[in-house]
Amino acid sequence: MQIAETAIKDAEKQAKQFASGFTQSSHPTVTLTQESANAIHEITKSHLAIISEKKAQALKDNDMIYHEAVPSEGSLAPMEKLNATKPLPISELYTQSEMQKVIGPDTFQRLIPLSVHESSSLYSEEKAKLVRAEAEKCETANHELSSALEFMNLPAGLDKFKNEANGGRHVTLDSLAVPPASVKECADFIHLEEAGGDSIADLITALDKAKSGSKGSLENANLLLDEERSQCEAMRVRFLLEALAMKKGSRP
Repeated sequence: MQIAETAIKDAEKQAKQFASGFTQSSHPTVTLTQESANAIHEITKSHLAIISEKKAQALKDNDMIYHEAVPSEGSLAPMEKLNATKPLPISELYTQSEMQKVIGPDTFQRLIPLSVHESSSLYSEEKAKLVRAEAEKCETANHELSSALEFMNLPAGLDKFKNEANGGRHVTLDSLAVPPASVKECADFIHLEEAGGDSIADLITALDKAKSGSKGSLENANLLLDEERSQCEAMRVRFLLEALAMKKGSRP
């Protein structure tokens, strides 16, 4: 109250000076009239009277009832702003059905969040990437298959198995399934040889034994050759040493 009284006294003093010195001719750019200046002075004067009355009442109550020390100006916390209006919930004015009619449908009910758009874009990109990779694999496989078929001449080779004229006769898979006469002769010859003598398995076994025996003989021959070579080298070295000794003994 003391701070407010000091401030309003200063404001009342300035308003009084303004009203006493204000003339329309001295301030041609100002749209205020002399009555407005006097009204400002009267407002500040009435406000000073109200604050002085409130201050005197507060001092009286403190002296008679509370007996508390008046705090200093620096110890006071700043005053919060006064909320001149109070929000009134719409549910207190309307029922649920009436409120839906007043508000109407949600304006943003069809609005898709940005995160959904980003996720959809990422999904589409990953899907397209997967499709492209699989398409490249299929294209590569088709190219490799075409190259392999062309290398084996399969498209042209399969044509001969169709019922087409070839040398005056029709070549079919059934006709190719029958072995030729040369194959039959070889089969009969092998059958007769196996029936009259040793079988092919016995001949292969004998051949393996001969190979193993030949291998042992060759290894022994190699050992003998190595021994003979070492003896030859030893005799050659001995002959050279004796020749050198004889040459030194005959020298004057």
